[in-house]
Amino acid sequence: MPIRSNLRLKINTAIIATLLIVTLIFSVLLAVYEGQRRAEAIQQVEASLEDLLHQQSEKLANEIFALQKKALKVTFDQYLNRENFVSMSVFDETGRLILASDPASALDLNSEEVRNLAQTAQHYRTDSWQGHRVLTFTRLISAYGENIGYCRIRYSLMSLEQQTRQILFIFASLILTL
Repeated sequence: MPIRSNLRLKINTAIIATLLIVTLIFSVLLAVYEGQRRAEAIQQVEASLEDLLHQQSEKLANEIFALQKKALKVTFDQYLNRENFVSMSVFDETGRLILASDPASALDLNSEEVRNLAQTAQHYRTDSWQGHRVLTFTRLISAYGENIGYCRIRYSLMSLEQQTRQILFIFASLILTL
């Protein structure tokens, strides 16, 4: 009898070790794949936001320069009707808020942000905003070589987060079926 239980223990140990190694290998592969997928998706969003603001920069510059709040509001509405756009803010050349789609959460740009934007012209960051993961894109708006102001767009990453959860759920389901 002791030989049979010893053999059973060795077989079970080998099976468990194999499953753990397979799980570890696939977890590492999934982490690498998911990291690359998320980075590429965020780069695509960054490129589309950059293109969108580049196309509208002259119009925005005119509206900011003339402080046309009604025109800016119409522009905001056009942007915010797009999928995943959650807020938009416009600032003057000193970083003071001119208009925001959500005034309760909009703040002036701090002096460090204004300095950085003067050098780089645009800035991206992912952060949390009103309980959602967002990509915050801030861009310098200029006309004829003059800094007119800044535009900030917050783009929701909720669909990307949902895709990540779905992939993790499928992965966990597959591992549990082993």
